[in-house]
Amino acid sequence: MSYNKILYEKQDHVVTITINRPEFHNCIDNETNLELQDAFKTFRDDDDAFAAIYTGEGSFNDPSPRQNFNQRRFRAHSRLCEPPFCRDRVSG
Repeated sequence: MSYNKILYEKQDHVVTITINRPEFHNCIDNETNLELQDAFKTFRDDDDAFAAIYTGEGSFNDPSPRQNFNQRRFRAHSRLCEPPFCRDRVSG
């Protein structure tokens, strides 16, 4: 899958998954959510990837009710982030 709103980079055994929506403070819309789910599944299934860094380009913002945000899908994505699959790293 090619990504429009995230970056997936692998160097040695470390994968970096970056939300690339700085103009929207990296809010997660439906398309970003689907891309993140796919990226974490790709990481999970890669036997040569030992660690993942989850970050965002620029700043982060909490999702607000005004934005197109699907809570049920986000909770499904969050379950993929349970250890040992990744550790969250938020850059401010």
